[in-house]
Amino acid sequence: MDGTVRAGERGSTDMGVTRRRKAYRFGIDSWDGLVVHAAGLSYGELTDVQALGGGVDVPEFLAEHVTSWNVVDDDGVPVAPDRDGFVSLDPDDLLAIFRAFIGEVTGSRIKDDPLELGSIPMSVSVPA
Repeated sequence: MDGTVRAGERGSTDMGVTRRRKAYRFGIDSWDGLVVHAAGLSYGELTDVQALGGGVDVPEFLAEHVTSWNVVDDDGVPVAPDRDGFVSLDPDDLLAIFRAFIGEVTGSRIKDDPLELGSIPMSVSVPA
């Protein structure tokens, strides 16, 4: 046995390869200097976002995926990339970060209406 788990098999005693999770670094056009680092989504998480449409809890979603950013408050104190940090943002900036993140993950730009999540491309092309 070569350690490969095939469909229908229960597993292997050999160590396997850990699933990869992409990491993203991005900003938004309307906020010069903003740098956001985020962990990628699984395909299931991406389809869940599309299925929820306008029902996505954007601050919670971003808090689950953003690993760091360079946002500080008016006193120069770093703002944590958690739910509280995201709800403290201007709504336009919050939604722009969300759109930019989904755009990074899918490789395309979401329509400007942040609730038009049906515009998230779901087809994945696999090279032959």
